[in-house]
Amino acid sequence: MKVYEEWLEQLAPGSYSFTWDGRVNVVPPPPDGLAEAGLYVFDDEVIGAAPGYDEDGIRSKALKVGEHKVYLLATPWQQQPSFRAPSSHTVRAEYLLHDNVPASAVVIDVYDPDFLKIASVNGTTKTLPEGVMPQPEDWNVVEFFASLLKSTRFIPYTFVHWAWNGHIDAYKNHSPKTAFNN
Repeated sequence: MKVYEEWLEQLAPGSYSFTWDGRVNVVPPPPDGLAEAGLYVFDDEVIGAAPGYDEDGIRSKALKVGEHKVYLLATPWQQQPSFRAPSSHTVRAEYLLHDNVPASAVVIDVYDPDFLKIASVNGTTKTLPEGVMPQPEDWNVVEFFASLLKSTRFIPYTFVHWAWNGHIDAYKNHSPKTAFNN
C-alpha cells in the first residue's frame, strides 16, 4: 500500500536526492503521523516534460554518430591484412558526426572478445548538418595501433564510438550530452 508520495517538478537533468522522514501523506495517517516500522520500496517515475521546458532533451538528441567503418590497414609486406587473431595492426576508424555545431570530444574504445578494454583513442570532431550529403572531407578519420591477441572464432572485437556534443553552454546543468554507436 502506498504511504508516501513526493513530486519533484521541473528538474534539470542531473542527480537528485531527498530524505523521507517516515511520515505518511497518502493514506489516513496513524495518530503520530509516522509509517509503521518495516521494509519499504521506493518507485521513481519520470513523466514527460512540459512543452518548452525540456529544451535540454531536444538538444541532447542533436548530435548523432552516423555512418562509421573500422578496418585493419595492410602493412607494407602484406597484400591484404590478416583478420585473424592473434595479430597487431594499425586500425583505421572513419565516422560521420551530424550536428549544427562541432562535437566537443570523440573517443573510440576497443574491447576484446571478453569485453575488456584494450585501447582508447581520441577522435576528431568535425560535424555536418543532418540531411547534408557527406563529401570525402567530411569524414572523421583516426588511425591507431591495436593488439588483437585473443582468438575471435565467433566473437568479434568491439569498437565503440563515443561523441560529446558542443552545446554545453546551452544546457541547464552545463554538461555535454553523450551519443554513441558501435
